[in-house]
Order: sequence, then C-alpha cells, then structure tokens
Amino acid sequence: MKSIILTAFQKFDRSQSLGGILLFGATIVALIFANTQLGDFYDSIRETKLGFEAGSFSLKKPLLLWVNDGLMAIFFFMIGLEIKRELMIGELNSPSKAALPLVAALGGMLVPVIFYLVLNRNPEASHGWGIPMATDIAFFNAGVAFSAGMDPNILLITSLAVSLFLGKTAGVALFSFAGLKLGIASLPEGVSFGQIFGIAMLAGVGFTMSMFIANLAFADTPVLMDSAKIGIMTGSLVSSIGGFIMLRFFRKNNGEGITS
Repeated sequence: MKSIILTAFQKFDRSQSLGGILLFGATIVALIFANTQLGDFYDSIRETKLGFEAGSFSLKKPLLLWVNDGLMAIFFFMIGLEIKRELMIGELNSPSKAALPLVAALGGMLVPVIFYLVLNRNPEASHGWGIPMATDIAFFNAGVAFSAGMDPNILLITSLAVSLFLGKTAGVALFSFAGLKLGIASLPEGVSFGQIFGIAMLAGVGFTMSMFIANLAFADTPVLMDSAKIGIMTGSLVSSIGGFIMLRFFRKNNGEGITS
C-alpha cells in the first residue's frame, strides 16, 4: 500500500500539466471567493489561527502567515534545490549553458523596472518599481507545460500591465539575443530562439509574487493596492495568453520562424 501511494504521488508530482490544471483551478476558485459575496468568508478562512500549544508555549498564527512565511519558504527551497541540481548535473552544467538563463533573468528584471519608472507618473507609486520585476514561477512553469490627463491610478494600472508584458518580453528576449550574439551563451539542444521569445512572454506572469511585493509597497495605500492588482492581473493574463500561443506555434513549426 505504501509503494502504491508513493508511486501515485510521484506520477502526480511529475505531471506538469495536471499540476497546472490544479493551479489554475484553485486560482479561479480563490478569485470567485474573494470578489463575490463569499469574500468575507474567504477572509475569515485566511485569518483563522492555526498552531499548537505546549504548556506555557503557544504558537498560533493566521493561515495566511503559515502560507506566506511557511509554505512559500519550502517552495523556494525546492526551487533552489532544483536550480542547484541543474547547475551541477543538469542542463546548466557548463558556463555557456548557465549564461543564457542568467542574462535572460537580468534583462527580465532591469527592463521592466525601466518601463515602470518611465510610464508611471504618480510619485506616490514610484516605490512600486519592484512589482514588475517578479515572475510567478509556479504559473510560469504551468504555462510552459501547457499618459497626460489620465487619472494617476489608471496610469499605475497601465504602467504595471505594460511593464510586465512588454518589459519582460523585451528584457528577456533582447538580453538573451545579446548573450547569444556575443558568444557568452548558447541555446539548449532542440530549442529555437522563437521558443525563447515565447518564454520571454510567459515571464510577464507576475501574479502572486507581484501581488506579494505590491502588498509591501502599497500596504498603507489601499487605492494604489487595488490599482496594482488590476495592472498585475491584466499584464499576467496578456503575458500568459501571448506566451502560450507563441510556444504552441513554434513547437508546431519545430522552432522555425525566429532563429538565433
């Protein structure tokens, strides 16, 4: 029985498409709960205190804190282990192979910030520059498997959406292209630059990580926080659709179309 349960779990863990389905399904349910009459019930669940007591010692924290400070720490620890494995014995085990994701990540952080600082005209929102730097790794992996006269808050929405979609796409794609042309990086076997372009689009899916940073940046300004959420959702949605279409197109055409 133990081996059967372990085998089933291993199959589930390796099934990226099923994990993506569960991830998007849970997101839709959470959005429905948070934006309907069930919102109060949803908030009460997040604030439910969980923990244990032992004598005079008590450790009880809201469910939201257990997720943000507990499960998220475990999640990023697992991501770190996976990166370490790839660097040691995986696809990134040489300097030229590791250079491509490195320069792509650098472009994916710097360019969106530049977009945000240029487009944002609200001084109160200037410290939110870290929001478009983020990429939601879980949604990113799931996607791979499958102006003047305007209200300042509207400008915040626009700058975030544009920074996530165009900023990430331009940053990752251009820095990757430069790395390849300069000879400091190389494409993985069987991968075309067209697919890298699709990955660059998917990098614009900031979602939960961007929301997390926005909560820190605009904790005392609910109006800016709400505007940031709309911008993040818009940019993430456009990025996910665009990236999915690009990856499907270049996979169907065996990577033809855009070459390095």
